[in-house]
Amino acid sequence: MTTKRMKPKIAFIHYSCPPVVGGVEFVLEAQARLLIDNGYKVKVIVGKGEKFAPDVEIALIPEIDSTHPLNRRVNEEIKQGNFKEFYRLKEKIEKSLKRELKKSNVIICHNVLSMPFNLALMAALHHLIPQLRKRFIAWVHDSPLIDPTYRDYIASIPMEKYPWNLLAKPLKRVEYVTISKLRQGQLAKIWGLKKKRIKVIPNGVDIAKFLNLSPQAVHLFNKLHPHLSPGAPLPLRGRMKERGLTILFPARVIKRKNIDLAIKIIKSLSEKGVSPKLIITGPPDPHIKKGKDYFTFLKNLVRKLSLKKEVIFLYDLVDPFTKKRLKVGLKLLRDLYLLSDLLLITSYQEGFGIPILEAGLVRKPIFTSDIAPLPEIGGKEVNYFNLSENPEEIARRIIKFFKSDKSSLLFRKVITQYSWEGIFKEKIEPLVLPRTLR
Repeated sequence: MTTKRMKPKIAFIHYSCPPVVGGVEFVLEAQARLLIDNGYKVKVIVGKGEKFAPDVEIALIPEIDSTHPLNRRVNEEIKQGNFKEFYRLKEKIEKSLKRELKKSNVIICHNVLSMPFNLALMAALHHLIPQLRKRFIAWVHDSPLIDPTYRDYIASIPMEKYPWNLLAKPLKRVEYVTISKLRQGQLAKIWGLKKKRIKVIPNGVDIAKFLNLSPQAVHLFNKLHPHLSPGAPLPLRGRMKERGLTILFPARVIKRKNIDLAIKIIKSLSEKGVSPKLIITGPPDPHIKKGKDYFTFLKNLVRKLSLKKEVIFLYDLVDPFTKKRLKVGLKLLRDLYLLSDLLLITSYQEGFGIPILEAGLVRKPIFTSDIAPLPEIGGKEVNYFNLSENPEEIARRIIKFFKSDKSSLLFRKVITQYSWEGIFKEKIEPLVLPRTLR
């Protein structure tokens, strides 16, 4: 494990950072927060922005803002052949950057080496980088040379002349990263590079933040279903053993819920090559002795079928944050719906069926026993099975559904391939660490 003392100090350079709103600004913020959370010291060098995290250092150099009046004026003047203010601005930016980068080991430049929004900044970096004994990483989101939006801009400037010609060539001492294979191929072509010289690190999403998940939900999901934990590799489409299925059964442990059928379905899914998890949210009925007896019966069935890892009774778990028995309130229940693949109801008697409404609100597939009044509530939008059906047949229908349900496949792809946490551990941290510590 790398100690905090051994980790390199990271600096980011961009035109602006939050609260300025922009796609690159969001990516920069996410990467900075991840580095800080993992024990790195981070400095963000921008022309405009504010401190967006307690432990991030913000260094403001107003002249590197792409919208700074002086920068805009200089960009227009050099088109007319007047370079006096350009060189003065370049030298000022270079001196400021040299001062701010003194204690940094790795410098990540977001778009500033590939976009023409601040030519003096780009020229300053081209002059400064060969002088400094530091690692520079150019993170390329865009380039006017490959984006048709900038066709008129390219036509209006002498691209073969300085400083615009800096856009057309990569720096030898800079490591290049881009956000997709498309961009990798485009850049390799215009710069005459082999693709392997340009790493691909995609953008991500903060799943817990975007879905507003509780810490308990994130902990449970990562612990109980590692196949879908952030950072887990996603296998080929249709291979559900590695993908797994998270099945939610939101109910008290009472006999009419027929949970033993759900457990048998899980057994059949497992035998058919799926890696399932059944999450049963409620406790045994505290009012009657038969409730506890049924709970004991189910636990024995789980042991008999060797499904201890596949069937999770939340009643048995301890909240990792309070160290008390886990309580499933409305917030945690909603989170479990969001993170599960489907709702399963195997009851042989129901008075209404609130879980169908809840699953409908979060657009989750539903498999339920065909008993009144559930079809009255769910209509044709729900998958029904007859209680006389064999658990094996119900499992087969579930697998068939998920092999063709594109929204469910995409959900699991996002969870496994595009969480910022997973991207950081698999791609960003190995990139910034020295080779001896990777």
